[in-house]
Amino acid sequence: METNQEVLDAINAWTDIIADPNQLLVNLNQGYSFVITRDQYNTWSGITGVSCIHAYPAIFSGIMKFVVVDDVTDANEDIDFDNVFTNTYTYGKTDTTLGNIYGPPNNISIQDALERVFRWLMNKNGWVHHAMTVRNGMFQAFTIPFEDLVDLFASTEGDELYVLIGMKTDGAADLILWSDTMSFLDPKSVADVSCAIPPFGSEGEGAFQLLVQSGQ
Repeated sequence: METNQEVLDAINAWTDIIADPNQLLVNLNQGYSFVITRDQYNTWSGITGVSCIHAYPAIFSGIMKFVVVDDVTDANEDIDFDNVFTNTYTYGKTDTTLGNIYGPPNNISIQDALERVFRWLMNKNGWVHHAMTVRNGMFQAFTIPFEDLVDLFASTEGDELYVLIGMKTDGAADLILWSDTMSFLDPKSVADVSCAIPPFGSEGEGAFQLLVQSGQ
């Protein structure tokens, strides 16, 4: 298990290569998804006021992973690392054991979700190079509405939520959430309301203490 400092150093390692498209691709090409577990969800559920989850790309000795934490913990300068988890970044599952979650009405169809994942896989090389030419082009984190996790884990018996990187038709990177218990043939929608960071919201960079402290 990583130490607290190793977690911060790994987040900073991503920041260190944020302007190097070749190194970014070396890491991004290690997969396209990670998992959030029910145990992690249960930990965050016990914290008052959680509205979203922050997911940080991080590099541990050349291995890319995602560090996930609730927004309440992440906004506190005295970070409680018991609420911070490091999850493997992998090519994961793409078979029919994956399915959708019950989410809010602005979700997308399963077909749209698959198209976004495929679009990312086919176009990420060009996307990364283009990101070098625009302000806030490369993501340093994603925010995931906590209500999506609540909908999933309250509505299914699944123990894992697959989180896949996708690309919208406008070229924006996002995350798509799938249940581990439902079929691709299920007609319900897939959760897709994540936001790439930066730009930071109204609370500013201070709401992302893992990122702030990783550079200290």
